[in-house]
Amino acid sequence: MRKLLAAGVPALAAAMLLTVGTTPSEAAGKGFRAHVHCSMVNIKTNSAEKFVDAYGTAKTKPDAWKAAYKEANNKMPKGYRIKHCTKKEIKKA
Repeated sequence: MRKLLAAGVPALAAAMLLTVGTTPSEAAGKGFRAHVHCSMVNIKTNSAEKFVDAYGTAKTKPDAWKAAYKEANNKMPKGYRIKHCTKKEIKKA
């Protein structure tokens, strides 16, 4: 039993490296690339301070918009959030 497990672990690790090694934009292939423009709002004062541009890539248009919104959210520092995002453009990747 141990020999079977020992032989399977390196193969499993190699397969995981091959699937995890690609970035989402590479995995999307010929999908779509969306661009959003959002205001950066301070949560305490509820006032917009800056604007943020974010891009997302996915196989479908709705998923590309979702990825762009997620990227904008990920860019926010602690104490800020996005608000009033505008969909700027979407192109074939």
